[in-house]
Amino acid sequence: MPNYAVTHPVFDGSSDRYPRTPWHETIIYEVHVKGFTQRHPEVPENQRGTYAGLAHPAAIKHLKTLGITALELLPVHQFIHDSLLLQRGLRNYWGYNSISYLAAHNEYSSGGQTGQQVQEFKQMVKTLHAEGIGVNLTVLPK
Repeated sequence: MPNYAVTHPVFDGSSDRYPRTPWHETIIYEVHVKGFTQRHPEVPENQRGTYAGLAHPAAIKHLKTLGITALELLPVHQFIHDSLLLQRGLRNYWGYNSISYLAAHNEYSSGGQTGQQVQEFKQMVKTLHAEGIGVNLTVLPK
């Protein structure tokens, strides 16, 4: 008799559409998921620094006030904190040391280390798209 069951919640992305803003009207804003919402007073504290925080109505309102039509997210792939940094009491803030390309970084999830980062990332993208804001990823090859 099995003691465990592996489940994968289904995400309904069928209604998600990338905004088709013409290039001559596109305003791209490069943003760090954690840094953008970390101190935003209108984003709930438990969502600051997370994918959910970036999709929060207050964050979206700010982006739309600036006229932003697309975000370019600084690295959101799962990355590590180098041992040299940790020995110095530092962390890899920018995320340019990916260990798993296209795996959403777990520390940017409002659920912490629970494994819900993929669902939260997808919901963030879907919410931003619904608001007319495209989402692009910064990727640096090794």
